[in-house]
Amino acid sequence: MYGLRLNFNFYFLCQMWSNLSPSAQARVSFVGGDFLAGTLEDSKLPSGHSSYIIRNALHNWTDDVVVSILRRIREAMLATPTKPSANSRLFVCEMLLAKNNTTFMRSTSMHLLTLNKGRTRTKDEMFRLVGESGFEIVAVHKMRAVSTIIEARPFT
Repeated sequence: MYGLRLNFNFYFLCQMWSNLSPSAQARVSFVGGDFLAGTLEDSKLPSGHSSYIIRNALHNWTDDVVVSILRRIREAMLATPTKPSANSRLFVCEMLLAKNNTTFMRSTSMHLLTLNKGRTRTKDEMFRLVGESGFEIVAVHKMRAVSTIIEARPFT
């Protein structure tokens, strides 16, 4: 009905989902891998799909690593025997800093910075990283919660 639903995550997180009921496992597939691996093949990132969603992950990493992650997703997206669809999309769902953000948002960014050199970015900073990774911004969807979804397509 809705097509393949696949969750790509670190191996140890996917193992936790093996206890799902059979009906849940029929609706979602869990694939373990590492999008920071040296090659697309080693990463185990599924290739050739029309949509990829990365949610609340990029704030954990430095700018250089974010670009590497997004480039790997782009590589997977374009790794198809036929020409990728013009409708192929990347959806980046992240909290973005703005001038009117709450103390919670700003302190979260400081925690990320001190823990692992990651940080919460502004919309312009995230746009720059998405562009450097080979994507064109198509739309921005502001959510009622603190997250924003950036919709992008690969430059081909």
